[in-house]
Amino acid sequence: MFHWLSNKLSNTHTPPYVIFIDIDLPCYQLCEALVQQHLAQPAAFIDEEPWSHLTIMQGAKLHYPNELIALCQKHQVQIVIKFTGFGWEPNATTIEHLTTLNIVLLTLNPQDHLEQQLAAVKALLK
Repeated sequence: MFHWLSNKLSNTHTPPYVIFIDIDLPCYQLCEALVQQHLAQPAAFIDEEPWSHLTIMQGAKLHYPNELIALCQKHQVQIVIKFTGFGWEPNATTIEHLTTLNIVLLTLNPQDHLEQQLAAVKALLK
């Protein structure tokens, strides 16, 4: 509560929330760049591995795929980011739920330069 009140009183800009599917290097690098440039902040990371559940990475907890929609609603997420060939693949029902919530599922190529990935995210942030 104090953090929220402090932000309101200081009139600071709170970057929008995004969720990353997976925790491999491309996700970490993009997340780091988004946070450093104050473009977005991670609400969560999605990973299927039980040993990483609720571990904290970049200030956000790792959650199971079945928690994605609830996390999107809770944090008013704008974009869910995933890299081709990495991590869990959302099924048609999950994609439909994201679409209903006006949340973009952005799939990026891990071979693209970080600047290209950042540009893709920036273009979708409100």
